[in-house]
Amino acid sequence: MPATAFCQKPGCDRAWPRDPALEVACPTCKAGIGVACRRPSGHTAFGKFNVHADRDISADLAGAYGECPSGRCGLKNKNRKEEASRQQKEAEALPLFNTCL
Repeated sequence: MPATAFCQKPGCDRAWPRDPALEVACPTCKAGIGVACRRPSGHTAFGKFNVHADRDISADLAGAYGECPSGRCGLKNKNRKEEASRQQKEAEALPLFNTCL
C-alpha cells in the first residue's frame, strides 16, 4: 500500500494518499500509473524520490498536485515568478524611464 505523501515546504500541510507523480505514466522509463520509476538496469530509482523529473512535471501539468495554497510550487507559479523577476530586472536596467510621468 502506497504511503501518504506530504508537501515538504515549510508551513504547508498538504497531503495526498500517494505521490501525485504516480498518478501519471512516466515519459522517461514508461512506468505505468501507480508504479515506481525504474533505472535502465531495472532497479527502482532514486531512493525516496521514486520518480523521474519528467514524470513529476507531467503530473504537475496534468493537475495531479492541485493548486498550491501558498503559490510557491508548480510550473505555473515558477513561470509567474520568473516573469516578475525578468520585469523587475528590466525596470532596474532603465532607471531613467521609471521617473517619467
